Amino acid sequence: MSVDRLRDELRTTLEDVRRRWTRCIRLRACARATVGGAIAIVIAFGIDRVLRPEGLSLVVLMLAGLAFGVAAAVRALRLMPRRPTDRQVARFIEERASLDDSLVSAVEAAARRPEQQPFLLPLIDGALQRLRAIEPSSLLMREEMRRHIVTAAAGSVLLVFALSVSWPSFDRAATTARLKFFPGSVTIQVQPGNVRVPIGTAVRIRASVRGAAHALSGPAPTLMVFANGQQRAVPMVASADAYEYAIQSVDRAFSYDVTAGAARSARYTVTPLHPPRVERIDLHYVYPSFAGLAPRDEKDGGDIYAPAGTRVHLRIQADKPIASGALALTRSPAVALQRSDDCTVEAELLLAKDDSYRIRLADEDGLTSRGEAEYFIRLMDDRPPDVRILRPSAERRSDAVRPGSIAVRPPGLPPAG
Repeated sequence: MSVDRLRDELRTTLEDVRRRWTRCIRLRACARATVGGAIAIVIAFGIDRVLRPEGLSLVVLMLAGLAFGVAAAVRALRLMPRRPTDRQVARFIEERASLDDSLVSAVEAAARRPEQQPFLLPLIDGALQRLRAIEPSSLLMREEMRRHIVTAAAGSVLLVFALSVSWPSFDRAATTARLKFFPGSVTIQVQPGNVRVPIGTAVRIRASVRGAAHALSGPAPTLMVFANGQQRAVPMVASADAYEYAIQSVDRAFSYDVTAGAARSARYTVTPLHPPRVERIDLHYVYPSFAGLAPRDEKDGGDIYAPAGTRVHLRIQADKPIASGALALTRSPAVALQRSDDCTVEAELLLAKDDSYRIRLADEDGLTSRGEAEYFIRLMDDRPPDVRILRPSAERRSDAVRPGSIAVRPPGLPPAG
């Protein structure tokens, strides 16, 4: 057999062993790199869970955890031995197979020119005979290879687990950095925006911070409330994929906006609406003819006292524009109110019996008056006098009537005893 063929066989055998050895080295380096990176990330995540930093502190913390993780992985990979030479592989085989230095000598001799080594052929042939008797898999036991595979896989699983667990912290830090340094890349959507609500009504303000395609999770935005020349900042509470803040009872007008980092929403206004209220009632009485009374005006009244048949014109002044209204009578059908101007409505009643009424108003926003006062309608007894002669009880001559002998009973009095 020629020297060249023996050289080729020797190189092929060494390359097979080198490939197995390199695989073990890479698996071990991978395990160290993934475990080191996972530990750094988990430490950063633990600090975030305990201290709950916000703003730039959070960004710096998570960047430091990521940087240490990458540094640990890079260090483990850089410490990985370089690709071993033929001489190093030969020495490895001699150590694992308990051989003498013949294999290293054959490798060194094969690297030189054949004409300079008269005994090169028997030297390489003897080394190959020893190598043929050795199973390459026995140099690196399957158990050892399996252990390196399991270790590398466990390191990878640990790294994936660390990244998945700490992802909310990284996402929050990324959103914080985006809101701080790139506020133009996000939009803040606010509901209900400009709104008019009845006074005393609860208002729930809802805001979501969105990027180009989806909502961003990060630090809770802040609600800024402006009223009476003052402002107040309150944190919003996470709710589903947005943030909320509830104002239990609106008692005054205010404006508000929502800030998230350097991003700010438009400013909106909440206007409380008062239900319409009666400011005054003017009454105009037109009495029946038998009463012999001239028409009369009563300013800022309400209760009605007049004889039956009296026509009463009501002019009702409200504190705001009125859309519709009615007089709700207790014993009669309701009477619609007619608008004379934005804040004034009128109605007319023909008195026929005792009754009472309430004024019900509705404004242009659909709000109706509440807790209306009740006004009374009372008929007054006003008829011609009924004269009855009580004494004397029989006819008498006029010259027999003495002064004070005639008694007259007005209507409504009981007869004398």
